[in-house]
Amino acid sequence: MLSSRASADRTIRAGTRRIGFFSALLAKVVASNLAVYGHPTSTAPMGGPTDPWAVVDSLGLVQGVDRLRVVDASIIPEVPSTVTNITVIMLAERIFQRAYA
Repeated sequence: MLSSRASADRTIRAGTRRIGFFSALLAKVVASNLAVYGHPTSTAPMGGPTDPWAVVDSLGLVQGVDRLRVVDASIIPEVPSTVTNITVIMLAERIFQRAYA
């Protein structure tokens, strides 16, 4: 355990308040490792039988593979300019309705 003097030496100022050394270290590590990234989409795009880039059809069936469906963000033909979560949920529900209902 650290003595009170050592503990005081390990406390730094952050703005106008004092925070513990390890809290400050954690804040520094988090801040230095933040990155902006997009959600990967369109890596196995949906398309018709004449589309050379299409991996799946409109029901998510993988072309050339029997009984395999892909229903996630990878089949969206072009990167959406919106949040992918609700887009994928809508896509999955729509494919389910068309394929199984």
